[in-house]
Amino acid sequence: NIVAISSVDVVPQVTGTVQAVHFQQGSEVKEGDVLISIDARPYEAALKQAQGELDKSKAMLADNDAQLRRAQSLARDDFVSKQALESLKAQVGQTTGTIQANQGRVEAAQIDLERCSIKAPIGGVTSWLKVDIGNVVSATNPTPLVTIRAMDQVYVDFDLAEKFIDDVRTAMSKGTLRVRTSLVDDPSIVGDAELLLLDNQV
Repeated sequence: NIVAISSVDVVPQVTGTVQAVHFQQGSEVKEGDVLISIDARPYEAALKQAQGELDKSKAMLADNDAQLRRAQSLARDDFVSKQALESLKAQVGQTTGTIQANQGRVEAAQIDLERCSIKAPIGGVTSWLKVDIGNVVSATNPTPLVTIRAMDQVYVDFDLAEKFIDDVRTAMSKGTLRVRTSLVDDPSIVGDAELLLLDNQV
C-alpha cells in the first residue's frame, strides 16, 4: 500500500464565486501554480475604497501638519494660545493613528485580493475537483476544493510474515535496514527505501 507523505486539502480563504479552474483533475501541479480563480471584483472594489480612505487621511495629515507649523511659528510671539497649539498637536496624532489603521485595511484588502487566486501549497497530484465554475465557496465554512498529494516521496506499508518479525526487529536494532520494493504489475520498477517502523499489530 502506497501512502503520500504530504497531503494537503486546498480550502478557500475568501468567499466568492468560482470563475475559472486552471488544472485538470488528476494532473500533476507545481507548488505556486494557480488552481482556481475566485471572482475578484468585490475585493478589487474593497481595495480601492481602502486606498481612497488612506489617501484622504494622508491629505488630512499634511493639512494638519501645515496648520501646526504655522501655529508654532505664531506661538513664539504669543499670537496663538498654548491650548490651541496642544489641540493642533492632538489632531496630528489622531490623524497619524487614522493613517496607520487605514494602512492596515489596505494591506488586509490586498491579501484578500491575492487570495482570489488559489494556488497550490505543495507540488503533487490533484484529486477530483469538488466544485464547479459558478459555485460559491465560503471562507467561513471552508470545504476542501481539491486535495494535493506529493508523490516524490511516499510511504510503503506491507505485511510481514510473523516468523520474520523477530529477525527484522533484531536487524533494526543494529542500524538502518534497507528495503527493496517493486510494483506487482511491473516488477522491473524497483525502489530502495529505509524501513522506518515495525508495527506492533500481528
